[in-house]
Amino acid sequence: MIIRGANHTCEEFEECLEGIAGVRLGGAVALGYVPSGGEGEELLILGERSRGTRSADDPALIAQIRAAVIERTGVRPHAVHILEPGTLPRTSSGKLRRAETLRRFLCGELAPPARVPRAALAC
Repeated sequence: MIIRGANHTCEEFEECLEGIAGVRLGGAVALGYVPSGGEGEELLILGERSRGTRSADDPALIAQIRAAVIERTGVRPHAVHILEPGTLPRTSSGKLRRAETLRRFLCGELAPPARVPRAALAC
């Protein structure tokens, strides 16, 4: 992605989130996108919350993510969103699908998977 004239990799930003309590390990993506009314590509961070984390809209967790990215890269994320576990689309081998994530985010279709009642799992 190109942000303010500099090339960056998604991994460069995603690595900043490793070890942050409240963010699911391996459950974050960094994406470049042009926000509505924007003039250039901006940084979007989407991270799944860890199980046991109180809520997905924790302002302290969002601030901690922003600070970690700024400290390590010098780039301020335009938007940071905390998602429910399992929300980010993955391949059958478990790799994150960044392009599909961005498409769903922009279309307002990024949602956690439907919960299956325990009774439905019994055979």
